[in-house]
Amino acid sequence: REIAILCDGLKLGDFAGNISIGGNTFVNNSGNEQLGGIEPENIAASILIGEANMTVAPTAKNINDLSATDIHSFIEIEGLQFPDGSTGQTLANSDNSKNLDLEDCDGNIIVIRTSNFADFSDALSPDGNGKIQAIYSVFNDTKQLFIRNTSDLNMTGERCDGSGNGGGNPGAELFKLDFEGLTSDQVIDVQGWTNFAEEGSLSNSWFVNDFDGNTYGEVTAFQSSDNNNISWLVTPQIEVSTTASFSFLMGQHHWAQDNGMQVMISDNFSGDPSQATWTAVNCTLPTEDNDWYELVESGNISISDYFGSGSVHIGFRYEGNANNATTSFIIDDIIATE
Repeated sequence: REIAILCDGLKLGDFAGNISIGGNTFVNNSGNEQLGGIEPENIAASILIGEANMTVAPTAKNINDLSATDIHSFIEIEGLQFPDGSTGQTLANSDNSKNLDLEDCDGNIIVIRTSNFADFSDALSPDGNGKIQAIYSVFNDTKQLFIRNTSDLNMTGERCDGSGNGGGNPGAELFKLDFEGLTSDQVIDVQGWTNFAEEGSLSNSWFVNDFDGNTYGEVTAFQSSDNNNISWLVTPQIEVSTTASFSFLMGQHHWAQDNGMQVMISDNFSGDPSQATWTAVNCTLPTEDNDWYELVESGNISISDYFGSGSVHIGFRYEGNANNATTSFIIDDIIATE
């Protein structure tokens, strides 16, 4: 359908990497001016609806091909599947929009985002491999797809076998923690994971939280009753191999101190992180310059860069206090593959 926009009196802005037209601005939680929507009473006068008189053909793309010039275009990607553990889930929650990962057969990831207002929000993610037709968008550094209806998902083919050697096979997923289905404001308690308070109480350690329809893990010393907080979230065991790797998404809000977060790796962790030997992991972490709640990709971290054999655990170590070190960190989509 063709539409025309009467731009007189509207504003042009950038929202999380999307060039957008709106009607006003407001100051967001980060203290920055942000573009707002067109007032409801002005929508009919600003957006003129034409005839539905053309068919738009999608442009064939791969995940790694997508760039800023593709934003808001109609695309088609072949060879996608929902990762193990993400099949058979509703595309959105009843009360909130929802993100689900899609992977290609080389392990590249893209997000499908579905609004809880969509009339197909309770549809289930398929368990096969195939193609998707969707509108491409971004949220900061996160690539996103929006489908128009469930017929845009055609995933009935055989899944990738998980050998991890490229050319059509992502590494088999050892574990993934996306926090979906966990209850907000509860201390993280997931089988195989260690939530440990080296200093301070466990009640002030890693907990479940949510924002804008996404559930994640969070840690902070804000309003802590402890003199100091050192909190660990430690992954299940990962066997060392030349193909084993892990990745995660992390963000921050209310930045107050540097060096509040460290990502560490150990080959002798046995339950108490303060008794293990840890090596710092080279990865990308959020900084004060990132917007609040912006999830930053860690990058793919190869286990064999740190140890040649045996088994390892990854530890996310937070240190802060309620006086002057209260940066809050959020984490999501912690994934290990073999």
